[in-house]
Amino acid sequence: PSADVVTEADIMPRFPGCEDMQGTELELQACAQKKMLEYLYRNLYYPALAREYNIQGTVVISFVVDKKGIIKNAKIIQDIGEGCGEEALRVVNKMNTLEKKWTPGELNGEKVAVQYTLPVKFKLEKGQDEASSQAMNTAPPENPNAPEDVLIKVEQSPRFPGCEHLLTTVEKDACAQKKMLEHIYGNLKYPVKARENGIEGQVVIQFIVEKDGSITNINIVRDVKGGCGEAAYQAVKSMQDLPEKWTPGMQDGKLVRVKYTLPVKFKLEGGTGFKLKDLFRRKN
Repeated sequence: PSADVVTEADIMPRFPGCEDMQGTELELQACAQKKMLEYLYRNLYYPALAREYNIQGTVVISFVVDKKGIIKNAKIIQDIGEGCGEEALRVVNKMNTLEKKWTPGELNGEKVAVQYTLPVKFKLEKGQDEASSQAMNTAPPENPNAPEDVLIKVEQSPRFPGCEHLLTTVEKDACAQKKMLEHIYGNLKYPVKARENGIEGQVVIQFIVEKDGSITNINIVRDVKGGCGEAAYQAVKSMQDLPEKWTPGMQDGKLVRVKYTLPVKFKLEGGTGFKLKDLFRRKN
């Protein structure tokens, strides 16, 4: 945190809803914590891709509660992938739309901006913690102003360009996957920092193939550090500069937006290079 943001205060910030309660500071904090968890799990939904692939665990969100009780600088500091981090971040930022703001923290009798860290549990089976009695939603929240739905499974999958001259769908899909692997491999560089520190592992990138075949919403949903996430991101981003766009996906005879998940494995060979295996895995 910056110099004017503290991590510890005499009175820590409190989620709204307990201002009129009579009690000790400890009781007020317990009340605010309970209301925050209720709000969190009432508004949180389990991403479809995370459910499908049985992704569970704890996302950690960091944010600042400023002197006016407004949430600022919210970011994901620990993620489990497949959209869970983004969903937890969405709900935290949504707190600023509440009618009442947080009660700000105080230090030496003065209001201060406080760094707050919030763990958010994603668990598919009921456990014995707060998530057991406050089940997460299984469908995205309704938003009439939101863009058209992004599908994961479609009748006709989007295809990397260069294979539409082939006759059958099977041939086109196989050709498109091969060409995409060649493109990613040709544009991927093993970061010097990762190589020097012996960092290996799998980065996961998600992106959307739009109805016009363009690539948007590129996100690193799982990283192994050392610059690997950024390297994979840039390799995917380079697809935006291709002279031809993807062939978009189709559902019920209509063009649709489709989400792709791209695992990129970084594996050192003899300390000088890397090997890519199972680079592309389509989740549809």
